[in-house]
Amino acid sequence: MTTPYAALLSVRKIEEQEAEAVLASVLREVESLETLLRRLTEARAAWLAGELGGAAETLTGLETVERMGEHRVIDAQRRAMAARDALLDRQRQRKVVEELHLNALAAAERIGARRPQMELGDLGRRSARGIAAGGSR
Repeated sequence: MTTPYAALLSVRKIEEQEAEAVLASVLREVESLETLLRRLTEARAAWLAGELGGAAETLTGLETVERMGEHRVIDAQRRAMAARDALLDRQRQRKVVEELHLNALAAAERIGARRPQMELGDLGRRSARGIAAGGSR
């Protein structure tokens, strides 16, 4: 049995899956950027400790790239939060439609279960009227 909510439920499930994929992608990006930033920070620390040779431009370049990396991580983390919020919203929407769908199925099932009883009641009333009509002749 289908309800008016069946098609919408399918759409909501697809939207939820898409939101999950977006969140997973952004979380991978955050992890990758955090790893890159950690390496840059370690490289700067190594240069400051004298483990890496080179001019002051090396340090300046490392610090510049490190700041850029920090900004990219912050941006990716913001997108991850937005993607997480979008996923939660999609899940809520799917759950609402799913509940409406299940309620509509349950209501249809209750009506279907009562139908034979109603038909028997109708037959009984007709039969009683027939007997009453036949008995008064």
